[in-house]
Amino acid sequence: MRYTEFFKEEGELPGMAPAMPAMPGMPAPVAPAPPPPPVHRGQYTNVVTALNLLKNQILKGNLKSDVPTELVIRYVQNTGQASFTYQDLIDANENEPGMKNIVKNITPDTVTVATDAGQSASNADSNAAQAAANPQQTVSNMAKSAAQRRQKSLF
Repeated sequence: MRYTEFFKEEGELPGMAPAMPAMPGMPAPVAPAPPPPPVHRGQYTNVVTALNLLKNQILKGNLKSDVPTELVIRYVQNTGQASFTYQDLIDANENEPGMKNIVKNITPDTVTVATDAGQSASNADSNAAQAAANPQQTVSNMAKSAAQRRQKSLF
């Protein structure tokens, strides 16, 4: 008789506690729920989604670019990662390429979100200065653009 056959015959496996029999009239004991799964690379998309939501709020002016870390963690937890922690955020930042364009810096207190608002504002200022300097050129450019769109819609 082999070792594994002996334990199967006895109803136990090595290293396992024997099963508790159900008492008459009582339901069988239920095993505790398994712990939540750890965050894996495929699950970092929820982190990117949450950070994009926060970035949109920053661009709308509802938040500052330095967001409290707890808020970021709560956003990620609301996307279905209930066990998400600060360490998971650090791991996601190191392993997820999509976060490189969203996050500038992570500290235990704040997450600094990268925004392009400063760059687009400076571009808008330079475009406004050019338009004020040569209004006829601006009108000519707008007319050309409208004509090109009209031609595209006809064909």
